[in-house]
Amino acid sequence: MHKSPGEQELSELAEGVLPPGQRMSSQYRHHPYKGSKKSTISTHAGTNDVAKDVIKDVDTDGTKELTNNTAKDAVKDAVKDAAKDAAKDAAKDAAKDAAKDAVKDAVKDAVKEVGKDVPQLESPLPLWSRLLDHNADGCLRKKKSDDKVETYEVEVANRLWSLWGTAHQVETDEKPTSVDSKSDTISAPGKSLACCVMACCAGNFHSLDSWNSSFLDAILLQGEDYYYESLVARQRRNSLGELSLETLNPSCYLDGHHFWVDIERFSSGKLYNTTKSLGSALRGFFAHHQQTGILQLRDQALAFGFMPEYASGGAFFLFHCQARGKPLFKDYESAPYVLRMRKLQQLLYCMLITLDEHRRNVPFRLYKVGCVPSADQRLIS
Repeated sequence: MHKSPGEQELSELAEGVLPPGQRMSSQYRHHPYKGSKKSTISTHAGTNDVAKDVIKDVDTDGTKELTNNTAKDAVKDAVKDAAKDAAKDAAKDAAKDAAKDAVKDAVKDAVKEVGKDVPQLESPLPLWSRLLDHNADGCLRKKKSDDKVETYEVEVANRLWSLWGTAHQVETDEKPTSVDSKSDTISAPGKSLACCVMACCAGNFHSLDSWNSSFLDAILLQGEDYYYESLVARQRRNSLGELSLETLNPSCYLDGHHFWVDIERFSSGKLYNTTKSLGSALRGFFAHHQQTGILQLRDQALAFGFMPEYASGGAFFLFHCQARGKPLFKDYESAPYVLRMRKLQQLLYCMLITLDEHRRNVPFRLYKVGCVPSADQRLIS
């Protein structure tokens, strides 16, 4: 069965994350791309008719040689014109086919860097779902007893790791993130945005290897403090409306340290757009040597970053604090978590699975987040 471009893209990205032998669920295959029709080479079927008409127009009193020469010239001209038009059409089609092949080859090359085996996910749940007893390699997950699992867990050997904060119950009157909403308005909750900013600060000044479950809990708690401080400051200015990244306080505290925060919109686009997709936006983001940022799509916000000094243990990271209930947790359960991976394609795959958005032209925004300590301060170990 022919796959649409969007479905093919996500399937190929998956092989950079999933282990060999697994199949990707159809839940994550449906992206609203449509194939394009192949153009055909036009032909000129009327060549003989043109020659006949020319012969009829020749004066009957003329010589036979003149008639034959005129007919030959007409046929030659008609054939030349037909050949030129056919050549032009053939060249156009060849150029289109070459461009398509070039795109396919580029995608294949990117996939080869991630993994050689074509994986397929049988379970409809994300690989890192806490509802799965085993990881993607078939290894039994650590059982969470009274003591928290403080360290990273392996989701896919040598490719993907996860770290989880303390799970807590969500109040029944709180509405979870509306991932099924059809609204394209970009408006993530202020608390989630504040926690994402805090995660960016943590990524800049705390070794990723030193992160643990307690630290994720601290990011969540101090992110909420940052939100309320920003809200109070906004009310003092008599400003109305929900807090956004542009209106959060320019400074915050994390783990007893004070930071100045510089937040600026970097780019925007449409999720699966052919020219301004999320994938191309991320490539541009890191090509400009940005370290940490925030992705906003509808009412969801994700913090992400790249720390090259931690390449051996996954230099890319993705922080999420809005997940509630299925498909990651039990009903009315939530927890902050971070994923670490080695490749940009893997980061993109995890983002798309987390966002769970299957429409093509849903708008998104990327923000770059710069964090500067207020005093001389080296990397916190």
